[in-house]
Formats: sequence, C-alpha cells, structure tokens
Amino acid sequence: MTALWVLAVVARPYQWWRVALVAASGLAYVVIFSLPLAQKKFFLDPSNVAETLTALGIGVLGAAAIEAIWWIRARMLGVQPRLWR
Repeated sequence: MTALWVLAVVARPYQWWRVALVAASGLAYVVIFSLPLAQKKFFLDPSNVAETLTALGIGVLGAAAIEAIWWIRARMLGVQPRLWR
C-alpha cells in the first residue's frame, strides 16, 4: 500500500495515462493477493485477519506520512502543489 502511494505521489500532476499506471499497479497487487499460486510463492496469508488488518493499518499510516511529506515539502519550497494537469 505504501509503495502504491509513493507511485501515486510521484505520478503527480496527474494525466489520464498516469492515473491508468497507478490503477494498473493497484490492480496488480489485488491480483497477487487473490491468486493462490502467488500467495504460496510470496508467502502471503490473507486468512489471518489480525495480521492482515495490522498490515493494512501500517500501510495507511505509511501512505498518510508520504502524503503529509509531499504537502509539507511543497509548502517549504514555496511551490504550489498540483494534483491535475
């Protein structure tokens, strides 16, 4: 989740193809976590609800930290942050 958010921040300002890139990356993560063969190969165990929720919580905190750093950096540099082109 944090890696996907880094990609989303680096892709700014968004254009249609950059949004498609972020969406395709997110979809790839969903596919990896959904396929039993990929789960076995990457040692993923989504059946453990406590660990899965912990990992999601850590991912959300990481994404929030990355977003905050992006806005703080823009403010410190005096740059107007742009989300869309």
